[in-house]
Amino acid sequence: LMFVVKQRPNWSRVFISLGDVAAARGDEVEALRNYLRAIDDHKDRSPGALIAAAQLLYRQRRFEDADRMVGLLMNTVPVRVSL
Repeated sequence: LMFVVKQRPNWSRVFISLGDVAAARGDEVEALRNYLRAIDDHKDRSPGALIAAAQLLYRQRRFEDADRMVGLLMNTVPVRVSL
């Protein structure tokens, strides 16, 4: 994946993948760093990345930051209301 980062440094998906790999290894700090890089630096709004970041932030008791991720998610995912 680091080869891809060098080849496509502005591609947010690679940072999400790095976050997924770090999370699978149990490295929550590195996972969050990569998710936030995709979200904040590259403006990625993938629901999976936003949810993963929110969960990690919540576990770190960073509630305001977690709430920001939820807000971004709510602005990204269409909600249907039936009356």
